[in-house]
Amino acid sequence: MEPFSVAGTCIALVGTITKVTTVLAGFIHDVRSARNELDAVSRELTSIKTYCSIVVVDTEKTLTKNDGTSLIKAARWATGGKEEIGKLRLNLEAHKCNLDITLNFWEL
Repeated sequence: MEPFSVAGTCIALVGTITKVTTVLAGFIHDVRSARNELDAVSRELTSIKTYCSIVVVDTEKTLTKNDGTSLIKAARWATGGKEEIGKLRLNLEAHKCNLDITLNFWEL
């Protein structure tokens, strides 16, 4: 996944999680017996949202740090930028697994 698509995906996910969290809060207010299960889902979503925000900031920092002419960008990318973004991507994939688990829980 390219750095910009990672950041774009995170931004979209943060917006979606914000909407879902609002709906969850309303549902919990209306259906008190759902509180325990939905609070757990809400905490997971908030954790993912926070992490995605961090990934966006870190991606922007990495890309900004590697700024310059095309030749300088290519050199900086090859000597560390690619590895930094790769680590961010791997961490994001791990959180994606958490999201999958959360969504599977929701389906139960």
